[in-house]
Amino acid sequence: MKFYVMAVSPNADGDTVDLKMLITDGEHEQNEIFCVSIEQFAELGLKTNEKEREISREKYELAEHFSKITAAVKKGIDLISFAPNTKKGLAGKLVSRGFDKEIAVCAAEYLEQTGY
Repeated sequence: MKFYVMAVSPNADGDTVDLKMLITDGEHEQNEIFCVSIEQFAELGLKTNEKEREISREKYELAEHFSKITAAVKKGIDLISFAPNTKKGLAGKLVSRGFDKEIAVCAAEYLEQTGY
């Protein structure tokens, strides 16, 4: 299995980047788009001008993990805009909306650390 970053596109919000990914076994291909925060993007060690660069399975899985956290953070911000939440309460609401517990807890911790 090979993993490629096909394109990197900064989003209009200025806080996130879309990574267009390709997974192939030589016979079949699958495209994915992962939305990650600027901080997560920097942690991945990619550059905005990356095109058709092969990456490791570990880096692909990390990008996928970051994408899930970014989605949970965005949903968490939506939930907080309706009513205040404790970190534990917010994590529970994220889990009830389909996020894995680990992802929900990471998102709730991030939001607490950033003052939401």
